[in-house]
Amino acid sequence: MEKHQSQFIMNLKYYRELRGLSQAELAGIMECGTGTIGNLEAGSSKPSFDLLIKLAYALEVEPCDLFLRNSSNAQKEICDFLRMELPQYIKEITDKKFPIQETDNN
Repeated sequence: MEKHQSQFIMNLKYYRELRGLSQAELAGIMECGTGTIGNLEAGSSKPSFDLLIKLAYALEVEPCDLFLRNSSNAQKEICDFLRMELPQYIKEITDKKFPIQETDNN
């Protein structure tokens, strides 16, 4: 559990600083007390599900990114790769497995 909390804290700070926000500014966006953000980053409190969603929204990231940095981007990259590459592989496999045989019309 500590590993996940440490990753969460590290990513919360990372995304907050990436957006150029102080703890007070983030708290203002989220309409919560500055102590809330400070306690989360210090590891002295744990967020509720609702608070996680509000944090992600305020930081303009997906909630999963707060636990695994850039996981939403990685997922998008994988989907984009599969959309681009998979059709060609499927065609190659089907052509090999079910070759089109030309018939002689003479």
